[in-house]
Amino acid sequence: MPSLRVRFLAPALLALAAFAHPAQAQLLHSYTFSSGVTDGTGTQNGTLFNGATVAGGYLQLGTGNGYVQFGAHLVPTSGSYSVGLWARENSFSGCCYTEMISQGASGGPGFYLGSNPSHGIRAGDQWLSTGVPFPNDNAWHLYTLVVNSSLNTSDLWIDANLVASLGFAITSTSGGTDTRLGGQFAPYAEYFVGDIDDVRIYGNAISQSDMQAWSLNGSPTSPVPEPATVGLMAAGLVAVGLFARRKRTR
Repeated sequence: MPSLRVRFLAPALLALAAFAHPAQAQLLHSYTFSSGVTDGTGTQNGTLFNGATVAGGYLQLGTGNGYVQFGAHLVPTSGSYSVGLWARENSFSGCCYTEMISQGASGGPGFYLGSNPSHGIRAGDQWLSTGVPFPNDNAWHLYTLVVNSSLNTSDLWIDANLVASLGFAITSTSGGTDTRLGGQFAPYAEYFVGDIDDVRIYGNAISQSDMQAWSLNGSPTSPVPEPATVGLMAAGLVAVGLFARRKRTR
């Protein structure tokens, strides 16, 4: 029969393991802009155009037509996938279409995550109006599109909160323009005037808990400890608890 110490330790270690190693998500590409537009997961680095820069640890698109161009379609065109990024709009205007990320061609169908002239969020040619207004507060927000082909759903999340759902899984064309950040695919002059950070593209439908953990990282201007650091902190708390318990039982 296990000792009391082992019986106490096992649940604590299991809890710590679950905390430090949540259910794996299939991260394909990631960009934190700590050093250029470098893919932290895959091999697809981006090129800056028209005054877009990387400074302060995030992508700054400027006030005109800045964008980032990649050499491949980074977003899966079918099946289950998730696309998310932190963004802050610096110029709120109802005059134009804006795109935070895009790829493909018009009617292909094309993929994009942006807004229409009335400033409602849209998610590609197959979801032209989500019915959700783009936040008009010049603040950082986490925008995530989660497509689940098994459930045949597409969900839009803002700051880990579900804000809109569609009754089928969005697909897009493998042709047309490769992935862009901050601009629409050719030949459209639809640009996002603002900043982008922590872009992630997954090959599966991530969970709400995944997004909550992502959202807890805070905006680029308010970082919190990295997951490894948090795990060490949790391990320390478990160790302190065990030590205190041993002292009480002596």
